[in-house]
Amino acid sequence: MKSKAQDSLPWLRLYTEMLFDPKIRSLSAVEKWVWIGLLVLASRGKPRGTIHICENVPYDMPLLGSMLDLYNEEQDCLAPALEKMKRLDMISIDDRGIISITHFDERQYEYVSGLPKSIQERVRKHRALKRKGNENVTGKHHVTNCNDIDTDTDTETEIDKDIRLANIISSEICPQCQQVKAICECEEETEGGGDERSD
Repeated sequence: MKSKAQDSLPWLRLYTEMLFDPKIRSLSAVEKWVWIGLLVLASRGKPRGTIHICENVPYDMPLLGSMLDLYNEEQDCLAPALEKMKRLDMISIDDRGIISITHFDERQYEYVSGLPKSIQERVRKHRALKRKGNENVTGKHHVTNCNDIDTDTDTETEIDKDIRLANIISSEICPQCQQVKAICECEEETEGGGDERSD
C-alpha cells in the first residue's frame, strides 16, 4: 500500500548545485548513479528519507543493487559506494541496516509547512496581497504582467546598436581575403589598380 507522500510526491527535487557539490564530484559515475537511486528510494520511503523494504526490514546488497539496476561488476561497487557516502556524511546506516539520507527533510520537504521560515513568510504575504486584489503582488512599482505588451524600447535600441556595430565590423573586413582592411594587401591592389568593375 502506498503512503500519502508516495501518491502526492512521485518526484523529488534535484538542485542544480549538485553538479558542483564537492561530495558529488568525488563520486565515480557508478557511485553517482547509486546516489540518485538512493534519493529516489528514499523519496518513496516511509518515513521519507529512509531506504528499506518495509518497516524494520532493510534491503540486502543484492536486492538493493537490483533495485538500482547494478549488475555484475557494478554490483561489487555498491557496498564500497555506501561506505564512501557514509564517510562523506551523505547517508547513515543504523544497526538494523536501514539507510537514511542525511538532511533529506531539509531538501525534500512535502508541504509548505516544511519550507524554511523565510519562504513561508514570503508565500503568506504574496497570498494576502493576492486576496486583496492587488495586481502588484511583488511589491515593486512597475510590473509587466505576462500577457501585457512590453513597451520597453531599450531592446530595440540595443538591437540597432548591435546591427550598426556588425556593419562597421563587416565594412572593415576585406571580402577577398577576410582580413582586416588595415593589414590586407588585396585592398591596395583593387583601389589603386582600377581592377574593380562598376556595374
